[in-house]
Amino acid sequence: MLYDIVWFMKKHEPLAKPGRKPAKHSNPDFVQMTVYVPRELRNKVKARLAEQEMEFSGLVEGMLSDWLAKQIK
Repeated sequence: MLYDIVWFMKKHEPLAKPGRKPAKHSNPDFVQMTVYVPRELRNKVKARLAEQEMEFSGLVEGMLSDWLAKQIK
């Protein structure tokens, strides 16, 4: 009986949580990068991003795009 309940619940789960955008880790157009920064800098940036409801990856993507555009000129 427990098996039947678990099977029913799994079969009727929503495929994706409503309101959530797809994760970047499952998107083949994105890759993960690792960098080392001072802990205090990371903490201050993380706090400011939370205030502005921004993601860290969005900040880094914008900064890298700006830097690259300046290099091409």
